[in-house]
Amino acid sequence: MRLIWNKQPVKALKAMQPKRAAKIRADMAAIAEDPLKNRRNVETIVGTDNGYRLRVGDLRVVYRIDNDTVHVVLIKSRGKVYKR
Repeated sequence: MRLIWNKQPVKALKAMQPKRAAKIRADMAAIAEDPLKNRRNVETIVGTDNGYRLRVGDLRVVYRIDNDTVHVVLIKSRGKVYKR
């Protein structure tokens, strides 16, 4: 599957520590290879058909799966990611 990063996640990765950013990139690459595999740190987002979140420490990576593409939508801290 293809992995597409929106503007906000790219900006967030550039602002964080390189080691943490590399961990998030590696996790998302693994998800893109097999998005439906059961993973311990991945849960579906309630109220969406294809929305998921990946837990990486105190950060949450929100992504969605559309046909053959994984779209990384948002990276924020645990307390801010679900607020609208």
